[in-house]
Amino acid sequence: MNVVHAKHLDLNLLPVLVAVADTGSVTEAAKRLYLTQSAVSAALGRLKTSLGEAIVVRHGRGVVLTERGARLVAEARPLLDALVQTALQPTR
Repeated sequence: MNVVHAKHLDLNLLPVLVAVADTGSVTEAAKRLYLTQSAVSAALGRLKTSLGEAIVVRHGRGVVLTERGARLVAEARPLLDALVQTALQPTR
C-alpha cells in the first residue's frame, strides 16, 4: 500500500473524481463541472501521481474506478456533501 502524505493530496481534485465516478465518463464529468476534458484528465493524472497508483482505468468508451479509486470516492462523497450543506446554511 502506498503512503500518501496530506501535503501531496490536492483536495480540490476530489469533486472531479466523484463526478467521474458518477458519470463513468471523463467527457460527462467535464460537462457537469464546466471544465474541459483535458482539465478532468489532468486532474485524474494529478491524483494518480499523488496516490502513486491508478484510480480509474479505461473501460470501453468510459472509465471505471479501481479499488483504490472506489475507496477514495466512498470516503470523499460524504465529506463533500457535508461541506456543500454547511456552505448552504444561512448565517445568523
